[in-house]
Amino acid sequence: MMCAAALARCVTVVSGAVVLAVALGACSTPVEGAPVTESAPATTANADGVDVDALQPGNYPTTRRPVAVPSEQNGVRVDAQRMADYVTIPWEVDASLTEPLMLAIGVLTEPKAVAGVLPDPGREVASAHGFLYGFSSARADRTPGQETTTLSNAVLRFRTDEDARTMADMVHQQSPEHLQDPQAVVIPGHPEALATRSTYLGKARITSVTAHGPFVLAQEVKADDAEVGPQLVAKTLDLQAPAIDGFTPAPVEELATLDTDPTGLFSRTVVVEEPKLPLFGVYGRHGILHFRSPRDAEWYETADVDAASWGPLTLIYQTRDEETAAELADEVAEALSEGAQPAAEVAGMSEAKCLFKPDTPVTLTRYTCVSPADRWVIVAGSQQERDAGQLLAAQYLMLVGKS
Repeated sequence: MMCAAALARCVTVVSGAVVLAVALGACSTPVEGAPVTESAPATTANADGVDVDALQPGNYPTTRRPVAVPSEQNGVRVDAQRMADYVTIPWEVDASLTEPLMLAIGVLTEPKAVAGVLPDPGREVASAHGFLYGFSSARADRTPGQETTTLSNAVLRFRTDEDARTMADMVHQQSPEHLQDPQAVVIPGHPEALATRSTYLGKARITSVTAHGPFVLAQEVKADDAEVGPQLVAKTLDLQAPAIDGFTPAPVEELATLDTDPTGLFSRTVVVEEPKLPLFGVYGRHGILHFRSPRDAEWYETADVDAASWGPLTLIYQTRDEETAAELADEVAEALSEGAQPAAEVAGMSEAKCLFKPDTPVTLTRYTCVSPADRWVIVAGSQQERDAGQLLAAQYLMLVGKS
């Protein structure tokens, strides 16, 4: 479960259509002591016009940390993050669905997490019938508290096809008592979908589950118009079913031995304390968009982003080459500059751009720094100006330095 402050920060980041991904840093352990100003030890790395000897990483680590030990828990997390590339984002179904519903976006690695995607008895059924992991994406068409339509789309993986069929059947048959006026409903063009219409806070709610091989495709729509739900579910399934067919999941028996950092990027992401939230890790170009804005998709395609490492303190984009990284860094900084003021320069990093948003509540990230680093783009943020610069410097050394 995300801490409340971190969740609020994450909502601000995504709804602001910027690419800052340090929003959840509130859940990590702060670096003890005041920011320090001594220069970093010299390293052989020296790219992007960076004066390595002038960098001031403070107390942050600057060398690659050990890769997490393989285990079924870690394997489940890595495979779920990889599967995010094959999960349909609601705005792909309807372009008006852009406002994030953060409680329903992310990696699901425990049966109890299914409760955020499906009503009871989903959690109990998932636990009893071979649930492995899932990924959920959710958006609304207006600002929080004023939505007229919401759509959540999740893909849940089970150990066997039979487990998935059992899950779908039991969830559909055992409608929760709290549903008002539940009725079976047909999803146009998808007779395989098991869907229920009910009333939720005055809105028409459609809950649909579809067994698809070892996966359950789950959608929930809330709308003022009762006809909207079945149509949105149908369009989602039109996209989601073929999309998940393109995903090759790791064999169940190999999850416990799966490489926990196949790109080598997450172990080069600054972390003070190993993250406990399963959403932190490395995503593909499409996968990271679940947490971003629709307009970012064009940036990623232009820069040929093929991986994004999301840590508690920084976000790293891996692009095609140094030129595209520099271009993407400019795009990111320009987006962040809306409503912001220039912040202090980062010692030794002439290409870095730091920004300060004075109207941001003190509980949220107020200082953000962006810089290209060889073929990567680094985004770092903090409550304190100097700390943001030190974090950026440390991330540069960890990523580009010879460690």
